[in-house]
Amino acid sequence: MDHALRFLTDTSLSHMREGLSADPDYRQCQAEGETLWAQLRRRYRGELGHALLAAADAENALSGFETERAFLIGLQLGISMGRLDLLPEK
Repeated sequence: MDHALRFLTDTSLSHMREGLSADPDYRQCQAEGETLWAQLRRRYRGELGHALLAAADAENALSGFETERAFLIGLQLGISMGRLDLLPEK
């Protein structure tokens, strides 16, 4: 990936994360996820717990790749169409 596209990607992802952090539904979902992970770690210790966490990590990694790829395709389309706006509306 060239430097300009990496810069645009990093800037856009940062802007998106800032917006999500202000969303009450997102914050609730994040808190619920953290609670569930804590319960899982307490309930399944040892080898089974490690196996469950490894499987979840693998699924999360795949999901992350898919999400990033879809985001990059949208970013490239926005650049190609000349309609990319990285600044929030006021």
